[in-house]
Amino acid sequence: MIDRHLARWGESAANFEESLRVLAQIGAPFFEGKTHYEFGLMWKDKGESERARAQLSMAAQLFEKIGSKKELERARGALRNAP
Repeated sequence: MIDRHLARWGESAANFEESLRVLAQIGAPFFEGKTHYEFGLMWKDKGESERARAQLSMAAQLFEKIGSKKELERARGALRNAP
């Protein structure tokens, strides 16, 4: 996430992708959803709305699947506010 805040887009994307790979492999859907959410915010910050929406949608799907209502609402809110 630090790379996202420093606008190191390439490094940040690579780190998010690696994190998602590991989280899917170990079966950690809550943290996988959080990572998709933050990845979506990174793309939103960069102005890549299609990519942002894809990541935020994945986050919302995961949060809905595991019943994490608070995080689901955050993801849906970010989707509504995505350009």
